[in-house]
Amino acid sequence: MRSQFKRDLADPDQAVWDTAAERPGQPIRMRVQPTLLRGTDSRHQYLPWRDMRWVLTCDTPEETFAVRDAMAVFFERLSEAGPARVIAQLQSMPDNEEVA
Repeated sequence: MRSQFKRDLADPDQAVWDTAAERPGQPIRMRVQPTLLRGTDSRHQYLPWRDMRWVLTCDTPEETFAVRDAMAVFFERLSEAGPARVIAQLQSMPDNEEVA
């Protein structure tokens, strides 16, 4: 398993700032949907993995950036340690009720 994090924009944060400016006082909703490379070597494209998506709602741009950073670390660790170990580690973490 391998993971690669790419940034295609000169300022990847700008889209979040623009979203916050367009909807002042509203949470920032981020949809995460995996795509799968489908087709043959000569003709292929990424298509959505149907029924697999998450919507994360963040209160501030800063929280949105922190979620992005957390996802980058998550995928890095997932590719290094493997799914079983990452799942075990995440499941061992206390939930919000236990921390409070």
